Amino acid sequence: LWAPAHNYTLLPNTSYNLRIKTAIAGNISISAQSYTPPNNTCAGATQIGPFLVNDNNACHRPGTGITPGQLCASSLENTAFYTYIVESDGPTTLSIENASCDNGAGVNSVGFQVGFFTGSCSSLFYLQCYAGFGTNVQAATGFLAAGTKIFVAIDGIGGSNCGYSVRAINSILLTATLKYFSAWKRPEGNDLRWLSLREINNESFDVQRSVDGINFTTIGNVTGQVNSNSEKSYEFNDLNAPEHCYYRLKQNSTSGKFTFSNIIKVDRADISNLKIKLNNPVSGLLNMIVSSSFNREANIYVRNINGQLVFRDKMSCTKGINSYSKDFSFLNTGMYSITASMDESQDTKSFIKIQ
Repeated sequence: LWAPAHNYTLLPNTSYNLRIKTAIAGNISISAQSYTPPNNTCAGATQIGPFLVNDNNACHRPGTGITPGQLCASSLENTAFYTYIVESDGPTTLSIENASCDNGAGVNSVGFQVGFFTGSCSSLFYLQCYAGFGTNVQAATGFLAAGTKIFVAIDGIGGSNCGYSVRAINSILLTATLKYFSAWKRPEGNDLRWLSLREINNESFDVQRSVDGINFTTIGNVTGQVNSNSEKSYEFNDLNAPEHCYYRLKQNSTSGKFTFSNIIKVDRADISNLKIKLNNPVSGLLNMIVSSSFNREANIYVRNINGQLVFRDKMSCTKGINSYSKDFSFLNTGMYSITASMDESQDTKSFIKIQ
């Protein structure tokens, strides 16, 4: 199985060998998940600049919205997308360096098929393509005006999986080159995560949110590394996320310049509106955290191990994190459950009452 797009069917009740190639000797740990690289599609294209960043196309699938001929290829197996902005009037060059490829479907080719585009991901305008072998491949464009946004699709020749460094000569310098910017939906809010491959004079990231995808407001700031050639993971928790919203990052340089990341959309319609956490066991005072998606009143119910209602209350919730405390010294020792209920959403936790 050379690449995700390779035509191969796994059979049931069959053992398979997993081959792992590491750069250096040592111990490794293995886990697995279904992973699709963000720059597997044009919409997630990795922003690049004039300095090298490390990447690979090992987990990619054939590019959508483009044809093999636009990459000077007969077929596409593992396409990665990149984007950059032309700095000065004139030609640009995509430079792929230090490439190491293996596991080709029948061949072990080191080389790439490259296609250049302008326009937008929903409407790409084809410029030209290039194909070449070697650990260092340079693909040049014709004359381009300063400020032009370029999209580049690259594919390993013969379906080869490759690790490489990539940069764009005559492109605007980025304060941070981001591999991905994504959102993880949690009951208590949206967990925003991003990974920088390289940072140059990167002072900070402004986290911005919008309800219409046009007008953005800064909701937080995360300090950058300033200068770094290594990967760095970042995280920001939006505990007041609306049901539908958009996010982007404003990347601030130490010189006062800034650039924006791709915009991502988050729909929380499938997430529970209510979540509770509490101290356990309880001897007297029960302290509970209630995460709410709305400004509404919640009903509180406490039941014994037989399901009988022994206590009820109400609390006013604001959107976000709320605190609830109650003295339950009057309860007998034993097992109980507490439920917070709001409209059609509710959450229940068990607790033990001790002396």
